Amino acid sequence: MVDIKYKTISDIISQLRKEKNLTYAELEELTGVSRSVLNRIERGETKRLYKLN
Repeated sequence: MVDIKYKTISDIISQLRKEKNLTYAELEELTGVSRSVLNRIERGETKRLYKLN
């Protein structure tokens, strides 16, 4: 299970993927998210910016 010490979604995804021994290809099959995007998420390269009113 995910330990509460993990702070970011990238940490959680990475830890769970490793705990479950999943490759990016397997995680892609399960989630529908491409391998390249999953890899970028784990590396913390994806950020969503929101415009605040």
